[in-house]
Amino acid sequence: LNAHDGAGRGVNEGDIVSSYSQALQEVKSGCKRTHWIWYIFPQQKGRGRSYNSEFFGLDGEEEAKAYIATQIELDKALEVLIKTLEEENKLDKTVFVLMADHYPYELDIDSINQLSKYERNNIEINHNALIIWNNKLETKEIDKPCMSSDVLPTVYNLFGIDYDSRILTGKDILSTSPGIAILSDRSWLTEKGLYNASKNQFYPKDNTTTSDEYVNNVNQLVNNRLNISRLIVANN
Repeated sequence: LNAHDGAGRGVNEGDIVSSYSQALQEVKSGCKRTHWIWYIFPQQKGRGRSYNSEFFGLDGEEEAKAYIATQIELDKALEVLIKTLEEENKLDKTVFVLMADHYPYELDIDSINQLSKYERNNIEINHNALIIWNNKLETKEIDKPCMSSDVLPTVYNLFGIDYDSRILTGKDILSTSPGIAILSDRSWLTEKGLYNASKNQFYPKDNTTTSDEYVNNVNQLVNNRLNISRLIVANN
């Protein structure tokens, strides 16, 4: 059993067994204390201080491209998992929810755009994809702004699970409600354009016409959602 980090640093069976044992121990204890698999989730060089973060860290754009190329291993792993579930008659009752965590923090915007098929700016640098899959689900592509907090209510509704929508900042992505992506600095993105909170400036999308009232209303919505989220964390 061998793996490769895509940047010339081989990973042997001992690395994988050791990582699994450490991860299992921490999961059982209920507290994650270490970073288990540097060769699967490497940081950019210079971000961490440990030996592993430096050894497995990606050094520049070329190594980042090589790392992206190794993601075919995920496709192969999913293929094995799907076949196994099918053989055990469990595939019909299994739902896959896949989403990346974040962009490569240490790469500048120009380097990221060299790696990306989507032109990004300092706000849309977070542009990502969400896949929800089951072999019985009808294929449907949703192309509207959304955010990670939308995943939970979307899955809840797919499963028909009752929940109090007032205490979740996210909304069902599959609903007909307009999409919005909110950043921590209160910037936001909707189908009508992009608001940069640091500049207090709204940039309409294409030839979209919007009013000051629209921007003010969305800003109020963003403030309400973030305040509610903060209060939930503060008061449990």
